[in-house]
Amino acid sequence: MQLRFSRRADHDIDRLYHFLIENQASVRTADRAILAIKRGAQSLLENPEIGSSLDDGSQRRELAIAFGKRAYILRYIPDLQTQTVYVLRIWHSREDREA
Repeated sequence: MQLRFSRRADHDIDRLYHFLIENQASVRTADRAILAIKRGAQSLLENPEIGSSLDDGSQRRELAIAFGKRAYILRYIPDLQTQTVYVLRIWHSREDREA
């Protein structure tokens, strides 16, 4: 099984990291958050259907990764045929977001 991040997901990681540094002035917290996100994404390789499926008829799923009092949300698609998990988007649970 492989893990692939979309360009938007890569951008989300950068955006979340810089947000934490700018608003909490803590590189350590930002590093820990990104590590939690990456570990959560890696967990999908062992169990790609662990997240909740969306009710929109797509194959997309969401995984909540606990961090502090809230969570980060990973939206992804498991492709069992190609043995690949595609991470599409990542955001903090308190963020307003688009699909």
